[in-house]
Amino acid sequence: MSKMRSAAVLALLIDAMGEHGGHCDRRRLTCAVALLRDAAGVPVRLESGEGPDPSSGREQSLSEQLKAELTAMRSDGLLTAAPGRRFVDGITTTDRCRMIRSRYPRTTERIAHAVRSIARMIAGLSVTEAERLASAWPLLAADGETVSETDGVDRLATGTLDLRMTPGAARDVRNLCRELQAVLSAGQTQAVASSERQIS
Repeated sequence: MSKMRSAAVLALLIDAMGEHGGHCDRRRLTCAVALLRDAAGVPVRLESGEGPDPSSGREQSLSEQLKAELTAMRSDGLLTAAPGRRFVDGITTTDRCRMIRSRYPRTTERIAHAVRSIARMIAGLSVTEAERLASAWPLLAADGETVSETDGVDRLATGTLDLRMTPGAARDVRNLCRELQAVLSAGQTQAVASSERQIS
């Protein structure tokens, strides 16, 4: 995915998070990008933060990569701080960014359902809940498996993954994973049906 196409995807996600009533802070956006990649299979490429950290030589986390990408997009005049907020707490797109997004109608149309579904879910969660959901997804839904009603609570609550969850919180996260999986699956089914209608 090209840098401008990735910028268009990030712009769509940032705008969708704002539309669904959540302010788009960097921590929530990191969770949304992780879910867009892991749950919806959208290859969001963050070129500004790719590769090892120049100072330590270790691979950068998604949070560090996204921070570098957002900083670069802000320098390019694509992002700005929402009115009355610091940039880290309230990110919004500029007219220039929305113009770039409009250059990729097929890309944005193809991923719009996934982006809006993830944005809607993240907007309704606390930052802690969003981070738990993004961290738990690869464990509970590995290789596209369906998250069952009983699966995962023990692994999440007993520390297989260092999420520091009570059994109740683990059940909540498992249920969020199931809900997101159902919403994304419904969107894929609709997309297939729509493309079949266009072909026939």
